Amino acid sequence: LLSFLGLVIESYIKQKVDSSGEDAETVKAAVAEKCMGLFEDILQYHKHPKSVLLDDCND
Repeated sequence: LLSFLGLVIESYIKQKVDSSGEDAETVKAAVAEKCMGLFEDILQYHKHPKSVLLDDCND
């Protein structure tokens, strides 16, 4: 699963760099930041499912 996700992310970065002309390192940093945010959300959900769901409702 992780190798598949790696390929998907790598493909997304290449497409983003090709289409926007942005620097590859800038795109990689943005993708990494987004992935870390999602990973942290998943960990918080597993630790405290009800509080995470309630936090989302308050936004």
